[in-house]
Amino acid sequence: MKAEPGMSLQEIAAEVPGAIRVLESYGLDYCQSDRHPLITICAERGLGIESLLMQIGTAELTADQIRAYEGWSDKSLSDLISIIRIRHHSFTWRQLAHMAELFEEAAATKSRYRHDWKRVQRAFNAFRLKLEQHMNFEEQVVFPYIEAIEAAARGGGPYPTAFFPTIQRPVRMMLLDHEAADELLRRLREALANSSLERSRSRSLREFSAVMEPLKNDLSTHIFLETYVLFPRAVNLESLTLEPLRLARED
Repeated sequence: MKAEPGMSLQEIAAEVPGAIRVLESYGLDYCQSDRHPLITICAERGLGIESLLMQIGTAELTADQIRAYEGWSDKSLSDLISIIRIRHHSFTWRQLAHMAELFEEAAATKSRYRHDWKRVQRAFNAFRLKLEQHMNFEEQVVFPYIEAIEAAARGGGPYPTAFFPTIQRPVRMMLLDHEAADELLRRLREALANSSLERSRSRSLREFSAVMEPLKNDLSTHIFLETYVLFPRAVNLESLTLEPLRLARED
C-alpha cells in the first residue's frame, strides 16, 4: 500500500512496509492517539510532505523489517498473537532479565558510582514490574480469550466466557499499561541521563545502554501492533460477530 497525504500516522505505520523507520527518523510518534492526517501534521511542524512521502515510498527494508511489518492486516488474530509472543514478548523478557543482572553486578562493586546505579535501578524496577505484569496478563488472560473468540467465530469452538463482560474492558487496561510503560521508560532514560554514570565508563553501563536501546525500539513496534492492529480487530470481531450470537442465545 502507498502512503497518502490524507492518511494518519497510525494508518501509514500499519499499512506501509518500511514506514515506521522513516517516521521515527522524523520524530513522528505513530503510537499517539492523534488521528490528524499526515498533511496536517507536516504543515504544523514545517515538514516537507513530498520529501517525507518519497522517503516512505523508497524505504529499503532489511529482512528482519520485512518479516516484522508485512501482512499484518492479512494475518489471523492467532497469528498476530504468535508474532507478539515469539518476537516481542520473548525479546522483552530476555532484555529485562539481562538488565536486572547488570544492576546486580553494579550494586556488588565498590565503585563510587554504585549509589547512582541504585537510583537508576529504582526507575528500572518500576518499568520492569509494569511490563512483566502487563505481559503476564496478556499471555494468561487476554490472548487466550482473543484466540477463543476467533475460534468461536469460525465455528471451531464454543462462545468463550470470562470474568469480564466484553474484551473492551481488558483492552482498555492494556492501552493504559502501554501509556504507563512508555512514561516509565522515559523516566528511566531521564534518570540515567541525570546520573554520574556517564563519567564512570563502566562495562556495566555500556552494556546496559546497548541492551536498553534495542528494547526501546522493539517496544514501539510491540505496542503499535497491539494498540492499532490486534486489539481493534479483536474488539470488532467480538462486537460484530459474537455479541449478537450471545444475545440470541440469551433470548
